[in-house]
Amino acid sequence: MARTIFPGKPYPQGSTWDGTGVNFAIYSEHATGIELCLFDSSESTEPEIIPIRETTGFVWHCYISGLKLGQIYGFRVQGPYEPEKGLRFNGNKLLIDPYAKALTGEVNYKAPIFGYELLNPDQDLKMDTQCDWNAVPKCVVSTNHYDWENDRPPMTQLHDSVIYEVHVKGFTKMHPGLPEEIRGTYAGISHPVTIDYLKKLGITAVELMPVHAFVDEGGLAEKGLRNYWGYNSINFFSPEARYCSADLGSTLVARQAGKYAAADAAIVMTTAAASNTAGSTGFTRNSNAARSLDDATAPAIPIASPIAVTTRPSRMTMRRIAAASAPSAMRIPNSRVRSRTP
Repeated sequence: MARTIFPGKPYPQGSTWDGTGVNFAIYSEHATGIELCLFDSSESTEPEIIPIRETTGFVWHCYISGLKLGQIYGFRVQGPYEPEKGLRFNGNKLLIDPYAKALTGEVNYKAPIFGYELLNPDQDLKMDTQCDWNAVPKCVVSTNHYDWENDRPPMTQLHDSVIYEVHVKGFTKMHPGLPEEIRGTYAGISHPVTIDYLKKLGITAVELMPVHAFVDEGGLAEKGLRNYWGYNSINFFSPEARYCSADLGSTLVARQAGKYAAADAAIVMTTAAASNTAGSTGFTRNSNAARSLDDATAPAIPIASPIAVTTRPSRMTMRRIAAASAPSAMRIPNSRVRSRTP
């Protein structure tokens, strides 16, 4: 269908819905061209391709009226393929928007998802020219608007902080006091039973082990296994969908868990990450992770999480094991309680 493409704005980056359309903005200093790919569904393999013409300070941007929340999209980025110079552009591959706030779909390692010919003796020096539309995650247009219902950070003093580091699934999956349908999910973390337990321990903040969108390594996928810990993020602004009790792993679902935990128990919900590059293992650095947008400058892409209820406390606050002990039914191995010693 014919569309009218407006110049749009370079900020904010990512996709921004304003009620009548969507602004797209994406950074790449060395790209020679960027195409916006719009999909009818997560399974669609024939996108509508829209070249982005406007640039401002290495940010490529456009605005398309009529697009709605839930629109599925991705990018193709053209440029030199010169790995020896740190340039790995491959216009045949669909790329994730590093500022996308929700993703849909999973990686299919049996498809040509790598930017280079995987079995070629020249390894990553030989660019792969096959398309991977249906084999990689796609982005979903989401909204930043959310009713926090007058929630406020508890502002616990540093010397009074006790931070509980937990794994969303490991902490709730086997909990006998939680409804079965929300075990292993964000909703399980914010359930009154969980909040009551944390309050009894004297917890002031919960730090979730990685809940950013991450992928399973190829070796695990071949064996039918999953990456349990999540330290292989591909997008730091999108919550991991496998922990959602709703159909779509949207930012709102994860934010709601944090809101209820904070509002009901004066507990701060924060997140953890251990990598400064997207898809650092398995789903290689020059496939569809953030570095494919501009490998030479990718480390400059800022990393943050929209899921945190407030500013993340310093890890220096987490040093002492809490004195309180958990009931036997709540002694779950994938958690740690630490606080700052004077």
